[in-house]
Amino acid sequence: MSYKSVLPFAEKSTYKDGSSLTLTSTIASTLWGRVYDTNDSNNRPRQVRIVHLKSAVTAAKVVLEFDSDEGDTGRQITAICDTEGAKGKPLTDQIPADTVLAANDLVCVIESGFCECTAGAAFDAGADLMSNATGKLIAATAGKAIIARAEEAATGADEVVGVYVYPGIPKTNP
Repeated sequence: MSYKSVLPFAEKSTYKDGSSLTLTSTIASTLWGRVYDTNDSNNRPRQVRIVHLKSAVTAAKVVLEFDSDEGDTGRQITAICDTEGAKGKPLTDQIPADTVLAANDLVCVIESGFCECTAGAAFDAGADLMSNATGKLIAATAGKAIIARAEEAATGADEVVGVYVYPGIPKTNP
């Protein structure tokens, strides 16, 4: 289910951004996992998912890893992906790089649609992609969670490329 209403905070910020809220491990838990319809910077439709950060994260065009505890997948993020092929979603590409996102704050990840992510290695346009152990995207291998499809080729590591994020909790590549 997605919401067509306005996000409770701007996609380019966080839930707390600029306020005096005290962040707790249960803050705004009714928002965790909610999916909203939005548009990217090129006005293409996409969906974002609100997630709770269990630890502080420095913003980058990388994949954040879902908590694997029952009931938390798709609702809570443990950190930037540190396990190759883990289930996760890219952090919204609208938050400026190097912004420190506090533990227990809420942010948006790309649920489905187009965004920019950092490549962890070269891959071809059209390739199915998964996260490496640093949150960067690489060509998917068997038994790992497929997160996105490359919209353009990456010629090497650390290149920022356009991808299409598949909807839903990532499925395992057969």
